[in-house]
Formats: sequence, structure tokens, C-alpha cells
Amino acid sequence: MFEMPDGVGVSSVLNDQKLTLLFNAMLTFDLDDAKEAAPSNIASINQKIKGESSAVEVTLIGDVDVHSFREEKNYVIDVAFQQSEKPSALLSSAADAPHAPVVTAPVATAPAVAGKPAEQPPASRQSAEIVPPTSETLAQQANIEIKPEPAPKPSPASETPKPARPSKEMPAASAEMPQETILAAPEPPAETRSPPATGAGDSANAVGATRSSDGLSLTFSFAAATPAALFRRADTVWLVFDATNPIDIEPIRSKGGSLIADVSLLPLDKGQAIRIRLNRPQMPSLTGDDQAGSANWTVTFDDTMRTPTQPLVAIRNITDPATANVTVPLARPGLLHRLVDPDAGDTIVVVTAPPPVRGFIKRQDFVELSLLESIHGVAVRPNSDDVTAEVVSDRIILGRPGGLTLSSAAVGAERAPTAIRPIFDVGEWRKNQTENFSAREDELIAAAAAVEPDQRPPVRIDLARLYLSRGMFAEARGILDLALADSKPGLEDPVALIVHSVASSLAGRPEHGLKDLANPAIGTNYDSQMWKALAYARQGKWADAREKFKNVEFAITSLPIELQRFVISDAMRASLEVRDYSGAAKRSSDLDVVGLPPELKPAVAVLRGRLAEALGHDKGRA
Repeated sequence: MFEMPDGVGVSSVLNDQKLTLLFNAMLTFDLDDAKEAAPSNIASINQKIKGESSAVEVTLIGDVDVHSFREEKNYVIDVAFQQSEKPSALLSSAADAPHAPVVTAPVATAPAVAGKPAEQPPASRQSAEIVPPTSETLAQQANIEIKPEPAPKPSPASETPKPARPSKEMPAASAEMPQETILAAPEPPAETRSPPATGAGDSANAVGATRSSDGLSLTFSFAAATPAALFRRADTVWLVFDATNPIDIEPIRSKGGSLIADVSLLPLDKGQAIRIRLNRPQMPSLTGDDQAGSANWTVTFDDTMRTPTQPLVAIRNITDPATANVTVPLARPGLLHRLVDPDAGDTIVVVTAPPPVRGFIKRQDFVELSLLESIHGVAVRPNSDDVTAEVVSDRIILGRPGGLTLSSAAVGAERAPTAIRPIFDVGEWRKNQTENFSAREDELIAAAAAVEPDQRPPVRIDLARLYLSRGMFAEARGILDLALADSKPGLEDPVALIVHSVASSLAGRPEHGLKDLANPAIGTNYDSQMWKALAYARQGKWADAREKFKNVEFAITSLPIELQRFVISDAMRASLEVRDYSGAAKRSSDLDVVGLPPELKPAVAVLRGRLAEALGHDKGRA
């Protein structure tokens, strides 16, 4: 971890077996602690001063996994080495030559002791000294092969007189060491029913956590095919597995950092659930690898969903009202679990499934139950105590005694077109820009005068959209002031409130825009979060604006180009102000896609200069 003063940029270059950190200022780091605590896959750490810049060079050994990210004033380098290959190498070497582990142990420690003092390396290499018990355990399994004379050959490197006499005592000593390592392993599995199954489950139910500048990746490994489910409620993500062997969640807590607020494990009757609470909004995605001998599930938290989810559908069966039910087609479903959400206090019915990843893209509400939005599997929140769920070979059946209260799907299809119209239609926006402005304005004013007072709000909203498309934000806000003034309190048109909020924010009155968005008449069907983010950005509340902008990625792309430019440029500045440089770089790329008009180029150029300075790109800053 490198602590840097304000205004210093850093970039990393990873070549073959060498990692170089370039700082755009002359900095000197105290590397003594880093050199002393360096793992075995780092050969050396050096620093150099080059003119007005400085560099730190890290020489690597073998295959390593390097991750770097910036956290406030610190630049963190995570160098990981694959430990999974070492046990396999020891197993193969022990099988071929029983005395080989005894030789490798002194060779591994000898170079370390060759340093300055003789007392420090044993303390810093305790992890390396754990290898001999493992080799002795392997040798114990072949007691006949311990007795031959090859044992005295490596003994000259350590102690020559002892191996000749206590050759009979060596098996006893080696038998004691493996007992300690074996006893340490069965303690966690002792909670399960069968010791053999728990031993295999513990070795299989491993959790790997990897953090990068983009987000967090969690990998759950199982010894056999294990169905799973993943869904989200507010700021909490739920993972459910059909595995009773306990899962170690400490890697999630240790690697989560500031992203994870809390993680807990909830045992279920036929499995277990992991509850992860997030500090800031993230989009979870899931990938599954179901093989014959094992199963791996990888959960990724990022600003965008990396892996799309195949949509599930709910089919209404209302042929007989007494047995009306909802069926969810799901091939090879897993087990059915019931869990209690400690935040909401309600019960959730979860059905797991094997790969591929399938879930409900949107929440579906019925009278007696709700199908929650899920990334994988099915999550049901019963609104009635007598709701039943049945899992069969290829589907899930949800019902209740006497049948569910269901309406015909055709009725919803007829109503859908009237509720899907966006706030700002791209086609209408283009039409307002290309047609004769005066003629179109006179047409809308005449139409508003010709209808009854209670029918004027839609026409006035269209007139406000005309003004917004021409950049006349104050005029749009004025015509909507008149439309909202004629409405009764509590009966305001939500579309008029949304358009009035946008016009107020763009006209320099973001506090009035937030007041409009706080009206109860605005429901969740409108993109209120995006316009709240715009108002927060215009008020200078950058942290609130950034969090809101990160939740409306898909809503921004549906706007007309002119509105996209306003939103993306404000989102870029909000990311810069809170030092989210990766998010600011992404917004800068988005501006290249939508294009910049002449009036926005100077402001965006300043933002890009600040971004280049923060990233240490001298050319971009110039």
C-alpha cells in the first residue's frame, strides 16, 4: 500500500515478471517493511527517481495474479500466488520419492537463513515450516518407506547423529504431528452429521474472494453439483445453496473492504443462505460452472451487470377458479427453502436451480403473493399465510386452497400500451426540433384553449416538451407552473411533475426540482432517481448524485441525445468530485459516443483535464 499526497497521479505497468509503478512526482517510500514482509513470489522491491517523477519496480517470481486499485489517498497492490499447485506438487513428489519432502524443506529454508540474522527468518517463514508435517503425513501413510537409508542422506544438512539411532522414534514423532493437523480439521465439520461427508464438504465448499478496481468477485466451490439462487432486496443480496456443509464467509468479510457492510450465514433445513449487505449500490451477476465432479458459482459485484440473466415467465392458470394457480416453468429445479428476512420480518420462499442462470427480470405482484426480482432461481414473498409452493420435475406451482385471485392476462395486455409511453419520446423530441417552431407552438396553444380545463394538462405538457427540445428551459418551467397550479392538491399529474422537475434543474432551480420529485404522486414507474441525481449534481451534492447516477445506467440511454449530454456530463463531474476515476473515465467515453455540441466542449475539456491529471496522464492534461 503506497500512501500519496494530494494531486499525485500513479499508473502501473505489468511486463514479464516485473511490475512498475510510475508516480508523476518525486516521492520516496520506506520499503523496509515491504521487503521484510514480502511473500515468496516477490524477488525484489526497488525505487528510482527519474527527473520529476519516481518509479517503484517489483520483480516477480513464477505465475502471479496482480491487482491494483486506488482507495482515497492510497494506491494498493495485491500480489497473489496460487497455493493450489503446491500441495499437488508435494503429493506427486511424495508419491514418487518418499525422501524428497525431507530434502525440499531444508532447501527452502536455507536461502532464507542465508540473510543477515539467523533468528528472523524462522519467525517470518513460519508458513514455510508447515510443509514438513504435511510431508511426514504422506510418509506416515507408507511406513515401510520411512525406514530405508535415504533418510540419513538429507540429514547432513541439519543433524547427522540423530537419524541413525532414533529411527524407531521417528514414526512415533511423525505420528503425533499428523494427529494435530487432522484434529484441527475435523472441528468445524463435527457439527454435521457424518464425519466422512463433512470432511469432503469442507474441502469442496471453499470461498475465494478477489477485489479489483471495478468491484468484487466471489467464487463458491462445491464437491458435487449444487443448485443455487441469487436475489436482491434493497441493499441486501441473498445467496441460497442446496448444501448443508458450512461455508466459510471470512474471505468475503476480509476482502470486501468498504463495499461490504455486513455478511452473515443463515443455516436452513436443507441448505444455507448467505446474506450480504452492501455499503453502496452495486449490480450483482452470477455465473455457474456445473461439471461432473464439482460445481463452481461466481458472484460479481460491479457497476454494470456482466452476465445477462435468462428470463423466467409466470403462467396464469384460471381455467377453474377453485384451483387457479401460477406456474413457473423451470427445468431441473432444486430444493425449496423458507427463510425469514431480518430487515423486513417477512418470510421468503426460495427455489434454487442449477446452471444456466435464470431469473425474473421484473417483479410480478399478485393478490396473494409476489414474485421478486431475481438474478437466478425463484424468490416468492407470500402475502397470505395459506400460499403453497410445489416443486415438480420441470416447473414450480404456486397456489392456495380455493385458488389464487387472478385476472385474465389479456386485460393487462390491453392496458400496457397506455402506461409504457416514456416521459421524453425520442421521435416526438426530433419532431419538435425539425418542425417550424412558431407553427407548432401556435398549434399547441390553440389546442389547450379549445379543450375543457381538466383536459388541458396533457396539451401543456406537450408544449413544455417543445420548449425543452429547443433549450427554452425557463419557458417550459413557466407553462408547467400554470398546469400544476390548476390541479388540486394530491391530484397532480405525475408526468407534469417529472417534466417540471427536469425544467427546474436545467433552469438553475434544482431545489424546486427535488420538491417536485418528493411528491407522493410520482411512483416507481418513472425515472425519478435519474432526475434526482441531476438535481443533486446541480446543487453540488456530489456524493448523493454519484450514487443515484450509478443506479440509472439503462435509463440514461433511453433519453434524447441532448438530455443524455446534460446527464452524462453531470455524472462525470460527480464521479470526479468523489474521486471515482474509473467511473469518470467511463462517462468520458460515453460523451464521445453521444457527441458534444460547441457550447459543452469547454466544460467537458476541463473535466477531462482534471481526469488526466488525476490518472497521471501528462499528454491528456496538456
